[in-house]
Amino acid sequence: MTREVIMLSPAAPVSMADEWYAIASPDHFWMEWRFRAIIHNLHKAGKLTPGTGGRFLEIGCGHGAFIQQLERDPTIVTDGCDLNLYALQQIPPVKGNIYVYDIYKQQSEMLGKYAGVFLLDVIEHIDDDRSFLKAAHDHVQPGGLVVVNVPALQTLFSKYDTAAGHKRRYTRQSLRAALEASGLEPLHVGYWGLSLIPIAVLRKLYLAFVSPDKVIERGFKPPAPVVNMLFKVLMKLEMAIFKAPLLGTSVLAVARKQAK
Repeated sequence: MTREVIMLSPAAPVSMADEWYAIASPDHFWMEWRFRAIIHNLHKAGKLTPGTGGRFLEIGCGHGAFIQQLERDPTIVTDGCDLNLYALQQIPPVKGNIYVYDIYKQQSEMLGKYAGVFLLDVIEHIDDDRSFLKAAHDHVQPGGLVVVNVPALQTLFSKYDTAAGHKRRYTRQSLRAALEASGLEPLHVGYWGLSLIPIAVLRKLYLAFVSPDKVIERGFKPPAPVVNMLFKVLMKLEMAIFKAPLLGTSVLAVARKQAK
């Protein structure tokens, strides 16, 4: 178990607001909802079933909330990389390695190393998302997985997206197009968070009147623990009723690197 940060690249500024990391704990309802959506769709695609193991890389892992969630399966080892040294230093001891690493640098010891990579709410921060996806899948073994989650529906773009450093929101079709243009084979592309759409609309209206320095906190932090709990109940209901929502506040894709 280690929390040493290995420097493969110089640390660099990123567009994600540091205050987000103080709010986005693994117990936050949205983080738990995203985790469950990922595991559900990996199981549906016949990938990453419990106990299968493997070594994975989360690119843009931030403070490691998803890595901590994956630690629930003792057979999976997940490395993490980011350019934000402050965020990486918040990660508690985990089984995998933690790197300051620019994937465009293509370090030879990292290429083709992993059974899969996770890009969770990362590519919406990148001007050229297609080149970033191509650089990411160079780190995956032939036939390995690339799992991508992004915010959905440009009509929901708000002050929160701006404060968080988002360049865009996606549709299922635009995310699929980005994956295919990057040489990946989509196995599943679908929405989650259908019942959060009205909440996102209200948030957009509310944040129009919030000062910029309060947008991340007011836009993401539940106002009380009981609200966080109620959203988790909503999550369970939606996932039980809507197996494949027609819309949602996020789009999730499971794609495969072509075997050579």
